[in-house]
Formats: sequence, C-alpha cells, structure tokens
Amino acid sequence: MSKFDIGRSTTPLALPRDYWALVNGSIALALSRSTALILLLLLRETIDRHPPM
Repeated sequence: MSKFDIGRSTTPLALPRDYWALVNGSIALALSRSTALILLLLLRETIDRHPPM
C-alpha cells in the first residue's frame, strides 16, 4: 500500500498524510509565533510600567 493510497485515508478529506503533517506544522508554527508575540508585548508593557532602577 502506498502512502498516497486515498482509499484508506483516515483524514477528513482524502489527502496524503504528508499534506496534513505540513498543515499541522504550519498551524503549530503560526500559534507559536503569535504566542511569542503576545509574551513579548506583555514583557514590554511590564518593563514600561516598572523601569529598571
């Protein structure tokens, strides 16, 4: 059985598993980048409120 066998796919749409791995990886990267941006903005706000002495 080929990894591109669409007949036995367990994904919601009949697409190759490599495609879904790429989609999931892209979503994870986008979420991690947004999380990093939010944390950076919170850190910047905290530093602005409490400047170093």
